[in-house]
Amino acid sequence: VLVAGSGAGGVTGAYTAAREGLDVTLVEATEKFGGTTAYSGGGGMWFPCNPVLMRGGAEDTIDDALEYYTAVVGDRTPRALQETYVRSGAPLIEYLESDELLKFSL
Repeated sequence: VLVAGSGAGGVTGAYTAAREGLDVTLVEATEKFGGTTAYSGGGGMWFPCNPVLMRGGAEDTIDDALEYYTAVVGDRTPRALQETYVRSGAPLIEYLESDELLKFSL
């Protein structure tokens, strides 16, 4: 698997492919590792209703997350894509947390 980009999406994709037993090559076009995620204020990611947030006491709901996301993004992306992002974050974090070597914190 060839993964283009070392941002959060690229690294997660490369990790997942390797974890599933595939050979992976990750390439980055710039001289810095991290892609645009490196500019996101510390590399943070927003995945509403994920297990880390919920264990930390967050009062998060998918409906609230969709309302917030739509307010911020508006119609610049299709509603179906926004819903897919909001609904897919928690299962992604659950999958990543199933690897005891990965630790998430608030």
